[in-house]
Amino acid sequence: MDKLIKELYDREKARTLKYKDTDIWNNSDNAWLKYTDSTRKGRFGQNIMADSITQVSTPAVVVNEGIGDCDIYLSEFGISIEHKLATLDVNGYFQFNGISKKKDYHLVIGLGVTPDNLYFCIASRTWLDQTLTTEMTKDGGGFKWTKKMTDCLELTENNLRTALARALAHLNSEGYTRTSLSQAALSLF
Repeated sequence: MDKLIKELYDREKARTLKYKDTDIWNNSDNAWLKYTDSTRKGRFGQNIMADSITQVSTPAVVVNEGIGDCDIYLSEFGISIEHKLATLDVNGYFQFNGISKKKDYHLVIGLGVTPDNLYFCIASRTWLDQTLTTEMTKDGGGFKWTKKMTDCLELTENNLRTALARALAHLNSEGYTRTSLSQAALSLF
């Protein structure tokens, strides 16, 4: 770097680092996740969500490492899930980016990461198709789903079990007709 660029660089670095000690992510349990690359974040989120669903309700598998039409599949119900992970922003929101309306899935699960906890939210494909109207880029980079942290649920066994049951019941009300989504099947939750 030449002298001028080095001076500008040092000035911007100092401005940036002055906020370092007030960063909510400093020394937090989930700082490693906040600062890791997108691929690793995605794999972490898909795996922890699939494992959690399997433990609390029904077998769930990550499909093709999350590449393709769906990320997680609930074979017992024939339900495909698009999964998105977002870290908490400075305003207390999660911004789940890159949600495609071109893929074939039934539900979207957003996993929100805070410095010391995990939250989630679930929406049906129908709801997202009707609600998300602005693409992130002019090249069709998908849609953004913004959720306030306080509108999400803490990722716990009970919250996940209850939310999944509601989501599956909602799919039934939207006309999803796979026979395994009977009342008996929903009672598994």
